[in-house]
Amino acid sequence: AFSHDNRWHLNLIRWLRHQTFPILGCDRSLMLEGQLSVPCLGLISEEFIVALSVSADYPVLVDLSACIECENRFIEPIIKKRIDTVAENLSFAVPEKFNLIRDRDLIVKRHREIGRRKFFGDLGKLVKKRVVSSDKEQHRQQPMAFSFKKQTVGSELLTYSLSQCQDEKRDRIIKSYFFSFGNKDSCRVCGGCSAICHTGALKLKKDDHPKQLCFDAIRCNGCYLCQDFCKQQALSIMPIGEKKFTPKTPLKIC
Repeated sequence: AFSHDNRWHLNLIRWLRHQTFPILGCDRSLMLEGQLSVPCLGLISEEFIVALSVSADYPVLVDLSACIECENRFIEPIIKKRIDTVAENLSFAVPEKFNLIRDRDLIVKRHREIGRRKFFGDLGKLVKKRVVSSDKEQHRQQPMAFSFKKQTVGSELLTYSLSQCQDEKRDRIIKSYFFSFGNKDSCRVCGGCSAICHTGALKLKKDDHPKQLCFDAIRCNGCYLCQDFCKQQALSIMPIGEKKFTPKTPLKIC
C-alpha cells in the first residue's frame, strides 16, 4: 500500500555528513541555507541515527522549532528516546552528534556562522557528485528478482553504517540491530517461511539435497513474520546478541 524512494535516506546522510553546519528540519521549519527538510522528523529512526552518528564529520542541528505547533508534536520526546537508546546500545557518543533545538532565534543565530560562499561551494560539489552517481545507478539498475522483495530502509541504513566504522563499533551494531535465525528438529523445510518473508532474507534452496533454508542476516529486519507464520512453531528470530541455540535442520548462511 505504501511505497518510497529507497535511496532518499542514504542521499540525505551523504549530504549531511560533510557539511560544516548541517541542519535537518521538517517541511514546517524555517527554510535556511544549508538545511535539508523531511516531511516529518519522525523519519529519524534508530537506524538513521546509527548511520549518521558513525559517518557525520560535524554535529547535526535538528530543528524542532515547528514541533510545538504541530499535530505530531508527540514525536519530539520519541526522537530524544531513540537517540538515548542508540547511545545505550552502542556506547557511542551519539548525543554529541545531534543538537536538538526548539528556539528559532537560536537556530537563526547559529546559522549566521555559515559563510554564504562556502554553502554554495559545498552544494555545487554535491550536485556534481550526485549527477555522476545518478548516471551510474541508471546504468546499473536491473529488474528486481525474487517477487520484487527488497531490503528495508532500516536494513539499508545499518548496512551503510557497517561500511563506515571500525571493528569495535561494527560488532556493537551487529549485536544490537541484526538478527539471527534458528530452526528446530520439528522444521519440515516446507518453504512457507521463505514465501512469507517480504525482504528476501529467507530463501528455500530446492536444488540442494536435502533442501536447505538460506538466511541472509543483512536483509532481515526482525519483523518475526516467518516465526509467527510457521505452523510447526519451529522457527526463532532474535537479535544476534541474544542467540541461544544453533539450527538443527540444514541451514545455509548467505
